[in-house]
Amino acid sequence: TAQVVSSNEFDPNSTPGNNSPTENDQAQVVITPIQRADLSVVKTVDLATPRVGDNVKFRIALNNAGPSDATGVVVNDLLPSGYTFVSYTSTSGLYNSTSGNWTLSGSVINGKTEYLDIVAKVNPITGTANEYRNNAQVIASGQTDPDSIPNDGLGDDFSTVTTVPTALIDLSLTKSVDNISPSAGSNVVFTVRVSNAGPSTATGVQVRDVLPSGYTIVGATPSSGTYTNATGLWTIATIANGASAVLTVTATVNATGNYTNVAEIVAADQTDVNSTPGNNILTEDDQDQVTISRGPLVDLSLTKSVNNNTPIVGENVTFRITISNAGPSEANGVVVTDKLPSGYSFVSSAPSVGTYNNISGSWTVGNLANAGTATLDITAKVLPTGNYNNIAEVTGANEVDSNSTPGNNDATENDQSEVVITPIQSADLSVVKTVNITTPKVGDTVTFTIAVKNDGPSNATGVVVKDMLPSGYEFVSASPTAG
Repeated sequence: TAQVVSSNEFDPNSTPGNNSPTENDQAQVVITPIQRADLSVVKTVDLATPRVGDNVKFRIALNNAGPSDATGVVVNDLLPSGYTFVSYTSTSGLYNSTSGNWTLSGSVINGKTEYLDIVAKVNPITGTANEYRNNAQVIASGQTDPDSIPNDGLGDDFSTVTTVPTALIDLSLTKSVDNISPSAGSNVVFTVRVSNAGPSTATGVQVRDVLPSGYTIVGATPSSGTYTNATGLWTIATIANGASAVLTVTATVNATGNYTNVAEIVAADQTDVNSTPGNNILTEDDQDQVTISRGPLVDLSLTKSVNNNTPIVGENVTFRITISNAGPSEANGVVVTDKLPSGYSFVSSAPSVGTYNNISGSWTVGNLANAGTATLDITAKVLPTGNYNNIAEVTGANEVDSNSTPGNNDATENDQSEVVITPIQSADLSVVKTVNITTPKVGDTVTFTIAVKNDGPSNATGVVVKDMLPSGYEFVSASPTAG
């Protein structure tokens, strides 16, 4: 307010110094001051490099540098897609996780700092731009800020924090087999299942499943990726959170060898929460093994001999067949076949165990213990002609043989043996000579008959009969039936 307070002359319409606002010697101006509040935001996080699945805590510190108290203050902190809201605490007001708005109560007093703590879970990495960049800014205030404008993404009332999460996975592996006690020579199917409990997608996954010496691979079928028989390496590009991949491996069970089949995850691009790929620790859930109990196994071998390799036709020879079991199991249902070929005639047999049927040639041995031996003697007559190759072979057994197959007629296997004799041919020749006139007169013609007989058993060849007439006779003629 301003007024004239004194004057030497008389003022006709006002009195100096009387403080009368109605007089024209007094005037007043009223201003309306603009309130200012210098708000600033600082945002921090307690873990800059969290693992996927971890909780992190963001702290938003709102400071009022005045000079006025701030009213109607709203700070926005809407979590990006890389996080899931868990909880919050604040020193003032309420936080809405859906809108991201922190609405402060009453006034933020000049010189005071209010805090909002937001706990969030780190989501799996998707590659979306700025998915882990978390911004906080003042979007509303009842007072003017001297150095920033609310909600413009600039100035000291805006703050941002970006975490760099480590992708986290939880891979587990199980292995099974369709037959835990197969016989040697049969096929088994191993199933390997790799599961990812997340929370991230697993990439660059490799599983090693090398068949040990007790198996021979037949084939492999992965549900995804590729399997290399030579290295036993199964490569899987990706396994999503909650997904699985399956590998089936078909193998033949060998007669001997190592039957413990181990499968292990040996590589992955991400960190596993509870196991280390390729460290060969069976107690971890990324490794599993299966051991089969191979069925009974025998090793039957057979030898055959003869007591005379060069018999005379018509003589008897004795063949001896010896069967042995090198185990390790007892052999059951053992049958040996030794059917005499056409060059022999059966005479008798003498098995040490079981029975021999000379018609079928089957020697039913039955059971033969580990390290056991049985013999069969067959006596036969050597015929003049025919096949003299006598073969004996194991043709039946309930158990798998480690190095031969019964009844396959493979001379290179040790369950088959052959004996060949070289018979000496024999012919029993006799001569009978008769004359038609025993008391002839001089000058008569007499006829001599010479009969040559072969009582075998072989045909006689190169036979020459000599009949030289003495001086008392004069040759007239001859009439042979042969020669």
